[in-house]
Amino acid sequence: DLTTARHAAARRLDAAVAALEAAERTAAATVDTVAVRMQLAEAQARGGDREAAATTLRRVLLRRPEHPAATAAAHALADLTGAAVTFTFPERLARAERLHRYRRHRAALRELGLAGDAPDPQAARRVLHLRGMALNRMPGRANYLAGAGALCAAAARGTAGGAPGE
Repeated sequence: DLTTARHAAARRLDAAVAALEAAERTAAATVDTVAVRMQLAEAQARGGDREAAATTLRRVLLRRPEHPAATAAAHALADLTGAAVTFTFPERLARAERLHRYRRHRAALRELGLAGDAPDPQAARRVLHLRGMALNRMPGRANYLAGAGALCAAAARGTAGGAPGE
């Protein structure tokens, strides 16, 4: 009977979602959590929980922007929501910092460019500092000089993490 088959499929899907959620929580050291989250989002969407799927995909984009599957996650999120993926200034800055930490300097600079205007002087110093550090780690004399300029501007405004002299 069709109803029984649908109920069985729904139970299997619920079990798959539960198993993927458990794997995400407990196996971070041994599995690719981005792959798990991508599968989890797909299972959530198939189960009709589009909001949970969108949240899962957004978590990938915020926590692991350097991952090779991040672009696929962004496309999946846009397809799921029917809207372009957007981030707040703090989210963009955090993504740029992570990209820089994983030596994705061009991507970090792109992210900073998309961040818009810094909301306060401390954020502006962080942006300048990160821009300078990313440029300094990219090949080419022009990048080094531009990076030095950004670092000098950040220093003139105070330290990247707080008030001058901290």
